[in-house]
Amino acid sequence: MDDNYDVLVAGGGLVGATLASALGRRPGLRVAVVDKSPPPPWPGGEYDVRVSAVNRASQTVLGNLGAWEAIEKRRAHAFCAVAACVGGDGEVLFHAADIGETHLGHMVENNLIIRALTERAGDSVVRITDSITKVHQDAAGVTVATASHGELRARVLAACDGPGSTVRAQCGFATGGGDYRQRCIVANVQFDGDHRRTAWQRFLPHGPLGVLPLAAGHCSIAWSCADARAAEIAGMDDAGFTAALADALDGRLGAITKVGPRLSFALSHMRAADYVDRRVVLVGDAAHVVHPLAGLGANLGIMDAAALAAPLLEAHAAGRDPGAQLVLRRYERRRRAENATAQAVLHAFNLVFTRDHLQSGTAGMVDAALTLANRVQPAKNLLMQLAAGLSGDLPALARPVLRGGA
Repeated sequence: MDDNYDVLVAGGGLVGATLASALGRRPGLRVAVVDKSPPPPWPGGEYDVRVSAVNRASQTVLGNLGAWEAIEKRRAHAFCAVAACVGGDGEVLFHAADIGETHLGHMVENNLIIRALTERAGDSVVRITDSITKVHQDAAGVTVATASHGELRARVLAACDGPGSTVRAQCGFATGGGDYRQRCIVANVQFDGDHRRTAWQRFLPHGPLGVLPLAAGHCSIAWSCADARAAEIAGMDDAGFTAALADALDGRLGAITKVGPRLSFALSHMRAADYVDRRVVLVGDAAHVVHPLAGLGANLGIMDAAALAAPLLEAHAAGRDPGAQLVLRRYERRRRAENATAQAVLHAFNLVFTRDHLQSGTAGMVDAALTLANRVQPAKNLLMQLAAGLSGDLPALARPVLRGGA
């Protein structure tokens, strides 16, 4: 096997699969993905606990890559509204109809997206099931050592290997950030009410609780709690967890009839000082980690992959070196500011709404402020356009004019 590639993608998750699929469309461009796990099978039966809120821009990227049709045929669940509240009657409601749209996004299992992208890429992308152990950069390329496959050589190494990126650490990228001292508990829940295709976010004193609509009578919950509260919840049996969740939901879904397996993970925020260094480029969570309260992390990563694919494909088409600093810096300039803005906004929301004052007398003031904000329709429409990916500086792959392309 020839172990020399134009682009080596470290990590085959949502971001890595998107980038590999985008690059694999170009004949003659040698692309390989290295991931310690094989591609997931098509999901079936119970919903997987790992789901993402795919916004309209990300849906367009997946459509332009030829993967959305397979995703939608299986089980992608559209949501048409987002509601945010603290408690009481105050609520901000964002509805797709207010901006002339039928929906704001879809809830989709991560494994379904990865499988559809992997199948679409087919034999044009080499898949290597292995772990990266060492990275060496030089002027002409990058050499990667793996646990069992030997050495791989590429002109560009794209680190799509998540927040604990081995590649980022090996290459010495500087980062900043911090620990939220929260854990996010995720689970799938069945209930006897109607979610009305609405994603709901309730800000509680210990952290935000997100309810994400799946099929009728099913939803995914993402409950971010302060460490102490998360430890309490982790020690609960199913009955205790169901009671705690029902109290936190405040009756929004009716009676909870079943709770699936629960996972939890620590929450932090991180931003790399640079995205690019000597033919290595950071993408998605390897470059930036945001609070999950708005479900933007997956969409930011997909936009990163789409934005990086453009200069790499253009350089290859023109016979230029795709690993040249000028080529990779185009991606960095396009994405770093937007990712930093999203991170700052989510960080501020978490700080403002996850406070002891939500338990105090000032909670009523926050509730009243939300009621007032709900009446400012132009501002709400602008936020919806941006969050759904219907405006802004979108990569070419995220523009609907390309639909039908493969």
